[in-house]
Amino acid sequence: MQSDQAMSDVTEHFALCGQVGDQGFAVWIGRHAGKLGLGVRILGQSAARVDLIVCGPPDLLDALALACSLGPQEVWVDEVHRQRANDLPDVKNASPAA
Repeated sequence: MQSDQAMSDVTEHFALCGQVGDQGFAVWIGRHAGKLGLGVRILGQSAARVDLIVCGPPDLLDALALACSLGPQEVWVDEVHRQRANDLPDVKNASPAA
């Protein structure tokens, strides 16, 4: 049987758009997601977009989206698009840069 915590976790696709090509941004995202106890998988990164899958409690996903929109200073995030991701593999134990 699943715990209440696991049942309340959601998995979302984040698309961070703007000037986000700095290679350190993916590491930054992984570090912040880890501090929040979220699972994260970076799907891809270009100069204008970073795609990732994030798994955890909805409030903490909101916190990560806000953190990504504010920093670090090497990037400029114009928009954070979020979409509920159904039928995706569990990323709770994924490494930040996987």
